[in-house]
Amino acid sequence: MSRAPSAPAPGDPEPSMSRPRRRSAARAVLAAVLRRLALAGIAGVALVVLLLVAARLYFSDERLRQIALEEANARVPAKVTLAALELSLISGLELRGLRVGPPDGFTRTCSPSTAWPCTGRCGTCSGCR
Repeated sequence: MSRAPSAPAPGDPEPSMSRPRRRSAARAVLAAVLRRLALAGIAGVALVVLLLVAARLYFSDERLRQIALEEANARVPAKVTLAALELSLISGLELRGLRVGPPDGFTRTCSPSTAWPCTGRCGTCSGCR
């Protein structure tokens, strides 16, 4: 005894749809969800790129150099100079001519072979003579 093709199988949740039609409907829903996720991902990447380009246009190299000098001079108790600052989204940050001067009140210099701070026994610096 065989059943008619239109007769539902016992235990089917949707007796009006056959199994292949339910699978194709599930695949269509899955494809729609994946399509929306892909579009959201592409939109997210485009937004990040747009924000990076806008930030790069807003913060020129000279403006970044001035900001870096102001922050460094405010935080370091010595004079900081910076000849050039270049920022690239691909290669990164390049500092040219970065120089940190001695702090205020600094009077002696030790040779590079002595440990800092000088203990007063190295005999090579002006503070030990």
